[in-house]
Amino acid sequence: MSNLKHTPGKWEPMCAKLVGAMWVIGNNKVIAHMGANDEDANFPNKQEAFANAKLIASAPELLEALIQLKASMDETINWFGGLKNLNEAERIRYKVICNAIKKTTE
Repeated sequence: MSNLKHTPGKWEPMCAKLVGAMWVIGNNKVIAHMGANDEDANFPNKQEAFANAKLIASAPELLEALIQLKASMDETINWFGGLKNLNEAERIRYKVICNAIKKTTE
């Protein structure tokens, strides 16, 4: 997919445990920075913040998986003669996948 605009490469979560700061690094750039505070309810605690950083870091791989799944579903849809010939659950799944890809690429 040529319209991907995000920072390419593998993203990694990083953690500075003493200060409660988390980063997501990709292609030698800071993709995201977040704070953590185990004593302030307005912030995630350190464990939750690192889990959030891991989720953000996995975004490019998740997007790629959705793109590949959509390509596979496109072949199935063509084989069945169009989206209208799939059952309702399959149409809903396809639309969810398409919307998720669209959200990240527009």
